[in-house]
Amino acid sequence: MQDVLHLLVGGLATGAIYALVAAGLTLQFQMTGAVNFAQGEFVMAPAFVMLMAANLGLPVWAAILVGMAIAMLLLGVVFKVAVVGPIGRHGAVPLTLATLAIGLFLHEALKAVFGEAARPMFTPAFAPYLDFGGISLPTEAFVVIVVVAVMLAVLVSFLGDTRTGRAMQAIAQNPVAARVVGVPVGRMLLLAFVLNSFLTGIASLLIGLPGRIGLADGVALAVASIAAMVLGRGSLPGAIAAALLLGVLENVAAPLVPVPYRNAIVPLVLVAAMVAGPRVPVGRTPEPAQ
Repeated sequence: MQDVLHLLVGGLATGAIYALVAAGLTLQFQMTGAVNFAQGEFVMAPAFVMLMAANLGLPVWAAILVGMAIAMLLLGVVFKVAVVGPIGRHGAVPLTLATLAIGLFLHEALKAVFGEAARPMFTPAFAPYLDFGGISLPTEAFVVIVVVAVMLAVLVSFLGDTRTGRAMQAIAQNPVAARVVGVPVGRMLLLAFVLNSFLTGIASLLIGLPGRIGLADGVALAVASIAAMVLGRGSLPGAIAAALLLGVLENVAAPLVPVPYRNAIVPLVLVAAMVAGPRVPVGRTPEPAQ
């Protein structure tokens, strides 16, 4: 019984991180029509910056703030202004290809500086296990689930209950009409990319809770978040639900699959769902990003 609960709770924690990354990816996709293939590296870059800042002697809280600030500045503001603005004017396909190139560049840059081996990150300041009537379950899994649940609840509330959030949704539905009625499309797009960088920064912190981070984590996160977005049919609630399901399926299936093939579980689930299910729309291409 404890083994089953371990798999389910661990799967929900994995799926929660997938959901956080997929939420930002889906928000960007809704606003630009482009898929950000650099999303995995957008998660790993802040994690390694936090690690480097801590190794330089900064307190953990300061290292986290540095990583989050750099993520929001470089992967949010600079990425939007320097990449999305100029290239997005040519359509979603060139922008998607640009994110692929940026992802490869970031991956190689991180590998050159930090190497490919997994590295220890922060040591959690809580007990490793929680006891539930004689059943011990990993504390970090519950921390991840609670933090992600709060983040996603705030995001959904922001998008649905605030004027700014509704403006962003209007752009996702029809950017031309949104601009006609006075919605500042450029500012809303910038906010979407800053929000994504904030979510990826939180995800970069959470993946380090078990103690080690590696470049392979970024590849897995990119694949899972794109799969969740596709399975969720381009909607935010759908992507979140699909990400949680993928996390549980991956964790439950992992003991049954040889180690070299475990990274193929999520892509195979996506392929099987697309083959067996109805046609999954990849979305529309809105007005080029400004």
